[in-house]
Amino acid sequence: MRDCLHRNRCTTGCTSGAKQSMTVSYLPQAEALGAEIRPGTRVVRVLHDGRTARGVLAVGPDGARTVYRARAVFLAAGPLGTPALLQRSRIQHRAAGRRLSLHVNLRTIARFPEPVHADRGTIFTAQLKEFGDQGVLIMPANVSRGSLAAALAGRPAPDTQRLLADFDHLGVFTTQVRLHGTAAVRAVPGGGLLLRHAMTAVDHGALCDAFRKGAALLFAAGATELTPPVAAAPALRSPADAEEFCRRVLPRDWELVSVHGMASAAMGAADRAGVCDADGRPHGFRGLRVCDASVLPGVTGISPQGTITAFAHEIVSRFNTP
Repeated sequence: MRDCLHRNRCTTGCTSGAKQSMTVSYLPQAEALGAEIRPGTRVVRVLHDGRTARGVLAVGPDGARTVYRARAVFLAAGPLGTPALLQRSRIQHRAAGRRLSLHVNLRTIARFPEPVHADRGTIFTAQLKEFGDQGVLIMPANVSRGSLAAALAGRPAPDTQRLLADFDHLGVFTTQVRLHGTAAVRAVPGGGLLLRHAMTAVDHGALCDAFRKGAALLFAAGATELTPPVAAAPALRSPADAEEFCRRVLPRDWELVSVHGMASAAMGAADRAGVCDADGRPHGFRGLRVCDASVLPGVTGISPQGTITAFAHEIVSRFNTP
């Protein structure tokens, strides 16, 4: 990142403006090429005649509805918004959102005997990939008093106060796990979404194994205490405590953070539950291209940002090629 000031707010909004987000990358480029950006405007339905997309119906920041007619519509509302919009538009509405793939994170708080001042660094400065072939990545997360308090929200106030008092000695670590159970997203009346995630017995075992690996790493690095992502669990002070925790934890106990949604409007053959073809077009429709994480054919196992960008570029390139 250019001009990073290590404010450590990468995931919640960079306060220095150094993060290379859309506001400093693609949007200025688009405006320079003649695009008009309309902030606060939300598309509520894709308009079509049953076979060809003709435009969109949108609601502006003042609540006024506007119809935008277009030769082509590119849909990039994200892994939740895109299938919901397809459902509301009656475009592949039975298949869109039926299968949503997610990575889930286990968030572990580690206390060290010496000050580590984790809030002076930045997110994901290192990543352990030794267990990547098992769908497990371990990395430091961003640390602030607010994010720490959020991680401790389910715990008694004295526990939270004790850890906040030791803030300079704490680090927060993320163990990312690729699960087998799938999620589904459905649009509900009023503009809301309903997300269901099914965890299998295999997934629970994978979470236990991933936590065990992360705990072993942190204790080997000198941590004297771990706070696991289960509100009712006591502090862990040794690898033996971590092992006992894994024996006792139940599937419903985990406090999981879901990230990296994808494949909710996946490319694939229509007879194999595919929503879009290889060009990002929903089966049976012209004039509409899906070009976000929804169109990925499956879960990546790693951060999908580069993959999403590559797919979007390829879909647009195929549209522009006669």
